Amino acid sequence: MAGKFIHCMYCQGMFICKELWRHVRRCPCKPEDLDEEPGRTKVLGLAAAQGSASCQQISSGVWKLLGVMKQDEVALIVRNDLLIIQFAQSLYNKHGQDPTKYDYIRQKLREVGRLLLCLRTEFSIHNMEEAVKPANFQRVVQAVKKVSGFDEEKHSFLTPSLALKLGHSLHKISDIIHCRALMAEDEDRIRSTDIFKKLYTSKWSELVSHGALNTLSDAKYNKPSTLPFTEDVQILHRYLDKSAEEAFCNSKEVATSQNYAQLAKVTLAQIIVFNRRRAGEVSMRLKSFLERDTQSFMKMLPWGCQRLNRGSATTSAVSKSWEKGAERMQFCSHRAWWMLYHYLQVTELNLVFVQQTSSFLQDPKQ
Repeated sequence: MAGKFIHCMYCQGMFICKELWRHVRRCPCKPEDLDEEPGRTKVLGLAAAQGSASCQQISSGVWKLLGVMKQDEVALIVRNDLLIIQFAQSLYNKHGQDPTKYDYIRQKLREVGRLLLCLRTEFSIHNMEEAVKPANFQRVVQAVKKVSGFDEEKHSFLTPSLALKLGHSLHKISDIIHCRALMAEDEDRIRSTDIFKKLYTSKWSELVSHGALNTLSDAKYNKPSTLPFTEDVQILHRYLDKSAEEAFCNSKEVATSQNYAQLAKVTLAQIIVFNRRRAGEVSMRLKSFLERDTQSFMKMLPWGCQRLNRGSATTSAVSKSWEKGAERMQFCSHRAWWMLYHYLQVTELNLVFVQQTSSFLQDPKQ
């Protein structure tokens, strides 16, 4: 797919190789003092030379990410800007091994694409490389404020988090240009990116970040703190207990993957409520589930049954998960896990049956 397209050497837009020469004739970023119009072969040669000298190889994974984006004007801008694609490659190098981060990468790209769309319509800045030039710093600040919904009278942002995220993305994009210039030994670009970074360091907080953080702080301060009524909490727990009983009985009568998945979902909901955590913190991947240490659980099971018979509400550690390099112990009520364990014992559930529900175990958000 990538071999059929090439970037314009002036505006960095992406075009079909056979049609690039037509675009170059009317490219808005083409220098006005160009002596002669390059022919078809020369245009492809110039574009290919610039691409090979200054661009890193874009992996197929990045093109797949771009291919499944929502097809609109922002997606078109993202695909046609070389620097945004290199920014996508940088994000993919960091998070490409984790498919759950793909939506995060696409979100970052769309944020920058919205900024570039504003720069094109409001300030006639056609690509991100032109945007991070020192002369355009103030225009970029104005565009960020416009995209983030800045109110001049109240000095507040409608979407303050977007302003902060765009600042981080702009800094990363300037780093990409700076590294590219260092490898190409382009002194002009090195000096330009150094100046932009100095402007960002000295003025961005004053012009954007401080106001955005104040808006977030005010919103958090003025947000009313709501506590659930006792009756609502009781209703939730009664509903979960009833759903768990029904799921357990259905699974015990008819051993199907649907009944097991329903029981697993209810059990996960009970664990989340018990731990007051997000779903990702009390779940594990199928690989981790299959490689789990079952010895410690089996040793603790008789003790747990004795405590359960006495009606105690104590808890037992039943699983381990790894998050950010730290070992976390997950806890749940004896009742939920004993029901699930008893069902597995009764039906003699094997590995094939567990694999049938791997989609739920791998992605509990579904």
